[in-house]
Amino acid sequence: MKSIKRLNEERSNLLRESQVLLDQAVRENRQVKPAEDLRLLEIRNKVFDIDADIARTQLELQAAGRSHLAQGNMPDLRGYSLCRAITQAGQGRLDGLEAEVSREIELREGKAPSGFWVPHTLLTERRSMSVTGGTTGQYGGAFVATEVVGFIDALRPFLRVLQAGATAMSGLTSNVSLPRQSAASTASFKGETAELDEKSPVIDQLELSPRRVGAWTQLSKQLLIQSSPDIERIVRDDLMSACAIALDFAAIAGAGGTAPTGILATNAIGAVEGGTNGALPEWADLVALIGKVADANADVGSLAFLSNSKVASYLRSTPKVEDTDSKMLLESNDLLGYPFLVSNQVPDNLTKGSATSACSAIIYGNWQDVILASWGQGVDLLVDPFTQATAGMTRVIANSYCDVGIRRAASFAAMKDVLVASA
Repeated sequence: MKSIKRLNEERSNLLRESQVLLDQAVRENRQVKPAEDLRLLEIRNKVFDIDADIARTQLELQAAGRSHLAQGNMPDLRGYSLCRAITQAGQGRLDGLEAEVSREIELREGKAPSGFWVPHTLLTERRSMSVTGGTTGQYGGAFVATEVVGFIDALRPFLRVLQAGATAMSGLTSNVSLPRQSAASTASFKGETAELDEKSPVIDQLELSPRRVGAWTQLSKQLLIQSSPDIERIVRDDLMSACAIALDFAAIAGAGGTAPTGILATNAIGAVEGGTNGALPEWADLVALIGKVADANADVGSLAFLSNSKVASYLRSTPKVEDTDSKMLLESNDLLGYPFLVSNQVPDNLTKGSATSACSAIIYGNWQDVILASWGQGVDLLVDPFTQATAGMTRVIANSYCDVGIRRAASFAAMKDVLVASA
């Protein structure tokens, strides 16, 4: 099995080669030659294969209880305490294992953190916890029997976009350009000596660049000194959950600008219209979503539906045939043979005509064509013990960098004017 580092090197070399080919065509003010086009197509397929190999390798390393960050000189993290690191940083010092880990990531990143580095792997474990004591609104008491999502390098456990099959790219160090063939060459039958038609492919680039995603939280100093395993889990999970939710939402409905552009804001995805002022979803609408993707020859890969709980409740309580109750639009967690995933990250405040901020969305498509990219090998944590010092609180600010890319708009279709009442 090739290492993550080796796979990323191969990937970078291929992307550089493709950029050279495209730049040469631009310099010579000409179309891409057929031989060059074949090579670009070959590079694209190899890059997709490498992406899959990277994701598979990460899963294998995670299953073995380690990750690519744990390779090389990364210290053993089993004795690491995030609570201890935050407490030390608040006192203006960092030593022991926590300092060693931060220094190792600093060497790999080539830059100093604002506070101290924490490896992604430490903050992305699947956890179940039970904490007693405290009341709602106080840190600790509200974290009862909670399963918490991970962030960036291990988005896989609970975030719906990755669960649906999105492609994760981690440990990036520079901007990424993925060659994308948006229109293929075509062939036609001609007479024995007739000239062939020129049908050049259209090549563009999918650009990914780091966008800052961050959150801050306040933790009581008493909570930090109670270094039980449950408290340690609470601190880790509370730090990262907001950022994880933000990235998942960005992939679904990010509006662009400082945020990534998500599926619902991507131009040229398939569209199914319910009505002038929104409409209840019907069986024909659900079938049409699949048809939009199939008509574009994009019905391959990790195909699934995604919508929110309002829509799911309606579909589960509405029969396919009016005046009967024998079969509902949605039964179990499958719809028309494809998984139907539910996430309240899918908006329910869209507008269609007079239905202002009242419509939901249903998305269908090949989720492998969503790329979740992250840069760096750790999360930068800055500890502020002063702002809320009189209240006995410590503020912790987390910053990381990520982006979302949609490989092909035609891989998705959405109905954005679903008008259903709350369950």
